Amino acid sequence: GAREARQVQALRERLAASTAAAGAAVATARSAGGRAASEAKADAAQSAQRVQQAMQRLLARAVDVLVVGVPAAAIGWGLFTGGTPESLEGVIEAPAAAFLAWLALFVLVPLETAMVALAGTTPGKALLGLRVAGPRGKPGFGAAWGRATTVLWRGVGLGILPLTAIAIIAAGVQLLNEGVAPWDRAQGLSTRAEPMDNRRWQLGLAAVAGGLVLLAGGLWGDIAVQLAAAVAAQ
Repeated sequence: GAREARQVQALRERLAASTAAAGAAVATARSAGGRAASEAKADAAQSAQRVQQAMQRLLARAVDVLVVGVPAAAIGWGLFTGGTPESLEGVIEAPAAAFLAWLALFVLVPLETAMVALAGTTPGKALLGLRVAGPRGKPGFGAAWGRATTVLWRGVGLGILPLTAIAIIAAGVQLLNEGVAPWDRAQGLSTRAEPMDNRRWQLGLAAVAGGLVLLAGGLWGDIAVQLAAAVAAQ
């Protein structure tokens, strides 16, 4: 009897230990699964945030080019051609829309430099909730200039269509993978993005649509010609 009782007791103890070990293994697996699920959710949220910021930045760039760069390019073209010799005054023609859009990329460099250095943003960035910051607040003129010139060749490929597509894709991939654009990293800057809502998207798209209509309709070209004629007449 005593021997059998000891055997039964030992069997119960082994069974209890096995049950406890199995329970611990299940709990560990559940905990690991929960952590993996939480990490997967966090990665998905971060990826979605970076995709949204990439779209914000691309839309803000389009707004700046069409609303700031193109008008400035038209004015610059008018002032420059208005100072041509008299033999050329009669052949001044309205610049093509594609030419103005390309010229706007270069004209925007000094304009963006001044706006980012002084205010940390541009009209397009402000509309889309973006602000450029340096380690001590607003970027200085040197950092802003370096950023603007880097955007010109690494962000839009100097406006040369095959290079532009490659540049946009490459910069977008870096932003999605590392969370920072090449021109910000090169200057030690960061671009902070506010949460987007439908109103911001709608305003940004409306600004781009309006800029395209004015550009394609020849308004800026006509203004450039009138300005050139006025300068030449003086």
